[in-house]
Amino acid sequence: AGEAAGYEKFWGTSVLDLPYEPEPVWVWDGFVAQGTMVLFSGVWKGGKSTLLGGLYGAILKGEPFLGRATAKTKILVLSEESPGDWSRRAAHFGYSNDLVVLPRAGTIPGHDWPDWCEWAIQKCVDEGYGFVVIDTMSQVLPLADENDNSGMRRVLAYITSTFLKRGIAVLLVHHPSKANLSSNGMISGRGASALLGATDVNIGFNTYERGGADTGDRRRVLRTQGRVNGLLEVLTVEHDASDDAYRVCAGGAEPGREIDKRKRECKR
Repeated sequence: AGEAAGYEKFWGTSVLDLPYEPEPVWVWDGFVAQGTMVLFSGVWKGGKSTLLGGLYGAILKGEPFLGRATAKTKILVLSEESPGDWSRRAAHFGYSNDLVVLPRAGTIPGHDWPDWCEWAIQKCVDEGYGFVVIDTMSQVLPLADENDNSGMRRVLAYITSTFLKRGIAVLLVHHPSKANLSSNGMISGRGASALLGATDVNIGFNTYERGGADTGDRRRVLRTQGRVNGLLEVLTVEHDASDDAYRVCAGGAEPGREIDKRKRECKR
């Protein structure tokens, strides 16, 4: 009777028959892989846009960024920032027409979200876009309450069933909870716990020292957590005001520990 009712779909498969999962194919080595959803959380006015702006420029050219390889691909960004902000950034980083941005994107209505995902993924596949950025997720995604777990799961499920299923990387830019700001350790996005459960990688972008954004310290630390093999656990960078770009700190150290031993020199 159970088989007739279709319950067999809830029965498992021999572990020996499961397909082998290959090593990740990186869009940005150690941080963002194809077909993954990545949460990028950073302090307010702490340099997120500048760092990501440099990352986009590197990906468009397929050049290393912060000493890590990138894969050349087209980029779609849904942004809360103004057209003027993006025009200045494009001139500074030398963007090509392979970056498409919707400035002042606003919130996509909830009733349009499933259809938009289906339409956008087809356009991405047809035109070769391999990296989609939602910046910030609280401004763009149709979340009536970012603390609502069921609502968060429902919205992110459409990203999983469309973009991730077709091998496209999605970066969700978010703000941290106020509790995270009391330390200079790992930070994660505010809101529903389902957010961390749904994303494959959590990147925290924090100050090198507690209160560093206020003290003028230009060093920042990127930390990762996730279920993707080969993540770079931690990387310390420093903003160079002379050309408004980030570089890996000499020696690559965070307080009390050594990081990324392969990278000793400052690299853009």
